[in-house]
Amino acid sequence: MRQDQKMDGVGSTIEDYSGRFAEVASDISSRTLGTIKKYPIHTALAAAGIGFLVGSMVSSKET
Repeated sequence: MRQDQKMDGVGSTIEDYSGRFAEVASDISSRTLGTIKKYPIHTALAAAGIGFLVGSMVSSKET
């Protein structure tokens, strides 16, 4: 097998994975937005809790 044929195979494999990744990312995004719309208060509370925890960890590392 020649080098350019190998590169064509790698290029098509990368394109396949890239397309699949785009599909999965789009699906996850749609599900996330659906959950946020369905449970807005729960989402806000979870985001606040995560922000508090991350802020606590960052501020404790600075001291």
